[in-house]
Amino acid sequence: MKSRIAIILLLMSIICSAKVLASDTINISKNANSLEVKMNRGRNYGISCSNWLSVKQNDTGDGTYNITTLANHITQNRLGWVTFRYNGTTEKRIIVNQNGSFNNCTISELTSSCTAGWNLGNTMECVGSWINSSSPTNYEEAWGNPITTRAIFKMVKDHGFNTVRIPCSWYSHTVSGTNYVIDAKWMARVKEVIELALSEDLMVILNCHYDGGWLEKNCNEGSIDSVKNIQSILWSQIADAMKDYDEYLLFASTNEPDVTKAEQMNALKTYHQAFVDAVRGEGGNNEKRCLVIQAPSTSTELAIQYYNQFFPTDTVKNKLMLEVHYYTPYNFCLMEKDESWGRVHYFWGKAYHTTPVYGVNRNCTYGEESYVDQQMALMKTYFTNKSIPVMIGEYCASYRTLDDSTLQNRHDSSREYWYKYITMQARKNGVIPFVWDAGQILDRRTLSTPKDSFAVNGIKQGIKQAQATNIYIDTANDDSNVVSTTIYGTTGIKQTSLQNGINIVRYTKENGKCLSRKILIK
Repeated sequence: MKSRIAIILLLMSIICSAKVLASDTINISKNANSLEVKMNRGRNYGISCSNWLSVKQNDTGDGTYNITTLANHITQNRLGWVTFRYNGTTEKRIIVNQNGSFNNCTISELTSSCTAGWNLGNTMECVGSWINSSSPTNYEEAWGNPITTRAIFKMVKDHGFNTVRIPCSWYSHTVSGTNYVIDAKWMARVKEVIELALSEDLMVILNCHYDGGWLEKNCNEGSIDSVKNIQSILWSQIADAMKDYDEYLLFASTNEPDVTKAEQMNALKTYHQAFVDAVRGEGGNNEKRCLVIQAPSTSTELAIQYYNQFFPTDTVKNKLMLEVHYYTPYNFCLMEKDESWGRVHYFWGKAYHTTPVYGVNRNCTYGEESYVDQQMALMKTYFTNKSIPVMIGEYCASYRTLDDSTLQNRHDSSREYWYKYITMQARKNGVIPFVWDAGQILDRRTLSTPKDSFAVNGIKQGIKQAQATNIYIDTANDDSNVVSTTIYGTTGIKQTSLQNGINIVRYTKENGKCLSRKILIK
């Protein structure tokens, strides 16, 4: 109803404007668009437009202007306008009518374009009794990160990420004395942050994060009834409030359910089922929205071991995705200090192993390349090949400061290689990796050089290498294997790997056929 009133008021303002000399209506798709309009050459126009439109004059000087539109991720048509004024008189007004619709695709189709994801970590999930609850943004800043802006998401996109995960607390934002009613101001701010990401055409995954462990630490038979009830109430409210967003918004049941034993699987499955049922029950776009289900402890190994015991059922087919996390090996990724049972490891990857550091072995002793290969291949076998895509919802490796420059360089290179290898093997097997950034990787304040260039470079290299591998898949009508590949740049010079720009890939098959492909790497 509100959208209809807004449209009527806009049309009335256009009709009642006596200075309008010409008016055009342009109908466009829901996607981001670029339009051209020709005005009188040499005139210096005053231009105004709706906030989802931008106007820029071409450098040609012939009076041509480009109108750029954002993608419309609300499933309602929207009207906007661009007005050109000259000497105080409106010379042209353009009405832009943009479609809003829901693309009812499968989860595999939806995520097929995802390359790498980024976490808005330590932001919307921040909780604490000491936080001033008068404003939602006080929570947003509580753990050291700035208030989220569209410029942050633009930076994320500019670094090559096209999907974002928004960890979010809900339980702590329920109104005291109610039946878990979510605070209206908090709901409004979460929606605002989602729209900031969507405005950059980023796919968004919104979850129900740790939040004191009300769900994650209560995956047991004795807690099922109470936790299931809260899960249902929270997700019903979230889904209802966000029912008008299109397929670019996905919901994720929880974060890292503390589940390791067979007797806990029933509780986990019950909570996931409550999530699915609550979302579907709110109707509208929620009836066909894609959803994300977390593995026990978000472990790749437990996902495989219990794959048929924790997954819920759904009323629609091919809309569920699996989430795992990857912090392996722990000694390299997260361990903060040496313990009696193990040492902190500085060097991951066989090529980066070195002699003991001050008498202590700092090389990883498990979880290296062959283990990554195995786990990612199993994700593909058990899930992606069965139309259940997999996302690594979190992965990162801690930065260590060493007092020897040679060792520091080796450690830095080893971390970069870890990011590259995890990303590459994930993408080669159809798994979408989301780097965990609690503020330590991209600089959200200056929006400039990343804080951790080793992580960012490693991820970019991993994506590129996976693309280089995946493009060699044979499309010819025979079963002959590829035996050799050669990559050339546009000048015909042979290259050792894909480079930015246009690449010509030629590969030879064992049956003697030679095929070529033109590949654009951005």
